[in-house]
Amino acid sequence: MASIPQPDLPATMRVLQISGYGDCDVLQYVEAQAPRLLYPTDIIIRVHAAGVNPVEDKARQGNMALLMKLTFPYVLGRDFCGTIVSKGDEVKDFNIGDEVFGTLPDPSGENGCGTYAEYARVPATKAGIAVKPTNVSAVEAGAAGIAVFTAWRGIVHHGKVKTLSSPKVIFIGASGGVGSYGVQIAKAFGAYVIAVCSGKNAELAKKLGADQVLDYTVENSIREFSIQEKDTVDIIFDAVGGDDYWNLLSPTLKPSGVYTSAVGPIAHGGSQRVGFMDIAKTLSSIAGYKMFGSRKYQYIYSLPYEDMPEIAKLFEEGKIKSYVPEDQIFPLKDGAKAHKLIASHHAKGKVVLVMD
Repeated sequence: MASIPQPDLPATMRVLQISGYGDCDVLQYVEAQAPRLLYPTDIIIRVHAAGVNPVEDKARQGNMALLMKLTFPYVLGRDFCGTIVSKGDEVKDFNIGDEVFGTLPDPSGENGCGTYAEYARVPATKAGIAVKPTNVSAVEAGAAGIAVFTAWRGIVHHGKVKTLSSPKVIFIGASGGVGSYGVQIAKAFGAYVIAVCSGKNAELAKKLGADQVLDYTVENSIREFSIQEKDTVDIIFDAVGGDDYWNLLSPTLKPSGVYTSAVGPIAHGGSQRVGFMDIAKTLSSIAGYKMFGSRKYQYIYSLPYEDMPEIAKLFEEGKIKSYVPEDQIFPLKDGAKAHKLIASHHAKGKVVLVMD
């Protein structure tokens, strides 16, 4: 490979790094080598904010080591908002000084360096990346990433919401990171949205745009809803996982309806160590749903980075907004606190690390 001219950037940076699997305390705020351009299609950004996602908490614990093996020392993180400080010669769509946001393409980051860092290398042709709209803050933009892409895959690609007239959508886990975007995406395309969440989060779900809230903590509420609304729903998006919601709510789907899951048949999949038997169960359950289920079942296993320009436009138009409570914004050095919150499954909307 030919030598690529390197910018005049700091040799080192501060990162949140792990040197092995473990609890939140393995996250160490240390100095590490700053990234350099590896390919002419690379971008180097000065990171302002990075979203924290459940997959990173699971990876840190080693729960997904069979699926996502890390090489230590390792810097987690995929989501970002930052300013371009350098770019390769073949990058034509972005300029130095542009503030951009998006997601790195690899679930574990290339060369052990993700976005929990002051600088990050972004492969522009592989990542989901766009110029940040001026009406969106760095924290709001840095929050989006994986969660908004996941919701988009399920609602737009699997559910084909754009092709439906007055669609009805159920969103399970509506107050979480993926759910907070999913409700808004469905509303942006004219859907009537039913949010499944706890009663204490009902106000948030309505604020996000939900037309109706199902409180899963009320005994038999979902079962009764399923009986009343048989064959009336176009899309069910499951951001929680497990068999229960599929069994309870799939009868509400129209014959043409779609049940799409971001987690699969194991609730909060990856929160405990994933072994060979868990993988086998997941694959066999998904196969069973697809072959023998009365309604179409889809599992989200890849993200639509190519749709980032359309997603960015919805942010610019104010049709999608990130919900990030003030007490869920942490400085990079306090990343362990952010991971503890994510691991609790009680975060509302998104959790974000800030570098400035």
